[in-house]
Amino acid sequence: MAVRLVTIGAFALAMLAAPLGAQLQATDAAGKAAVHDDSIANQGEFGVMQFATTDPQAMWDAWAQATAGVEIQTHRTTARNQPIFTFIAFRGCKVDAKGACHLAARFEVFDPSGKSYAVTEGAALIDGRPPPPGNIGMGRASLGIRVEAGEPLGPYKVIVRTTDTVAGITLTTQSILTIVEAPSVGGWQPVPNPNADQALRKLAIRALPKISRKKPRLAKIERAESQVVAGTNYRLVVRLRDGTRWIMKIWHKLDGTIEVSELAQLI
Repeated sequence: MAVRLVTIGAFALAMLAAPLGAQLQATDAAGKAAVHDDSIANQGEFGVMQFATTDPQAMWDAWAQATAGVEIQTHRTTARNQPIFTFIAFRGCKVDAKGACHLAARFEVFDPSGKSYAVTEGAALIDGRPPPPGNIGMGRASLGIRVEAGEPLGPYKVIVRTTDTVAGITLTTQSILTIVEAPSVGGWQPVPNPNADQALRKLAIRALPKISRKKPRLAKIERAESQVVAGTNYRLVVRLRDGTRWIMKIWHKLDGTIEVSELAQLI
């Protein structure tokens, strides 16, 4: 078991507060708003959203962009020995007499059997001035977990209780992170629930111009396998919005570029 509480400085948090508007909202793989999501909680103006990523640096890089909105790539699956980090975004915290917000979080992780796996108390998300009104802030503390050899695979539940100590309000959120066996180098491994994997959908969309059709649009990733090489190979079966099905092999290189080496329509 490896558990890490990672904290960035308050100055960095202030610089990274991005204008996302007044709403905390989750979307599904098709970009539609989720009807109900336990990872989001609201009471009055105060709201929090819990999410996880295997690439926290990419998350912070996206958050640092001075744009009217931020698209953050989230993950709910990772492999054994690969860390995954849980973050809390927030809005509407109450300020004290000095104009400062104080949010603290309790992170608890439960293993697939329901047994408590790790607990972190009193993680400071913000102790200072909040983002400007109408903006969403990112808590400066995140919890990273890594499931090691001999520990169970499967769904790990992460429950976060976020307390606004000025307002006296605690909001509870939760999410399920699935840990799978690490793929062997050179071997093909199935990708669980590939259509819900936003990073994989983006790779498939980047490969669509290789299809000699007018404006091909992705409808669904039906099946996917991955292979660890110098980067990652993916074999996909995709369905387009015109009803055709295609098999493609995409090499996602370490520098972020892609190469499509196989492409054929399925009859």
